[in-house]
Amino acid sequence: GGLAEAKETLRVLLELPLHNPEACREYRFTPPRGILLTGPSGSGKTLLAKAAGKSAKVNFISVSGPTLVSRWLGEAEKALHDIFVKAKQTAPCILFFDELDGMVRSRSTGTSNMAERLISQLVLEFDDLEQVEGVTVLAATNRPELIDPVLLRAGRFEYILELPLPQPEEREQILRIHSRKLPLEENLDFSKLAEETSNMSGAELAALCHKSSFIALTKSMKNGARVKINQLIFSQAVAELNRQRELGG
Repeated sequence: GGLAEAKETLRVLLELPLHNPEACREYRFTPPRGILLTGPSGSGKTLLAKAAGKSAKVNFISVSGPTLVSRWLGEAEKALHDIFVKAKQTAPCILFFDELDGMVRSRSTGTSNMAERLISQLVLEFDDLEQVEGVTVLAATNRPELIDPVLLRAGRFEYILELPLPQPEEREQILRIHSRKLPLEENLDFSKLAEETSNMSGAELAALCHKSSFIALTKSMKNGARVKINQLIFSQAVAELNRQRELGG
């Protein structure tokens, strides 16, 4: 739910060069080698990346940045190189790096030698993509300020798409999506729920629906009768989730 502008921009960047190359040639538009998705935790960056790969109907390779860094000395750079080789061999392909900041933090932050070597390796891999068509590097981070600036130049992550927290109408849409198979009271006011969930991310809204379901199930088991999820149960779940957010800082 939501993110209509980001979805459309990403769709055009990834699909137009594949499905309408004539228009790209006319406007001298070359597909970007790298696209960086930013936004708060839970805003849907990873889900959007996977959905974009499915929509574009191309091969999709997903890599966890922190997992790559955990390899032995020298192994991380080799693993990164091998991933790019695989992407080139399976082109057209989207190569997705999740939690990019865990892999290539800016050298100005006193980063480790491992991160410095991975930054250098990633720059080399981007440069090598000049000779290859059909490989797009997609990455996600909720800390864009930690990404080394050398990776944000033209020919690398040249497009940065920020995914904001959902607006009221988007929150209502997300809540409806995640609760559509739940036993709801017929008079449930989703617009009121959207107002109560200000500043919540898409992931938190999904968790809210799950928590509401658990509360209703617990009441049902206690009362020995089926309990539908109503406005009061949702409000209780909102209060519990807000307390959890406060504990988490």
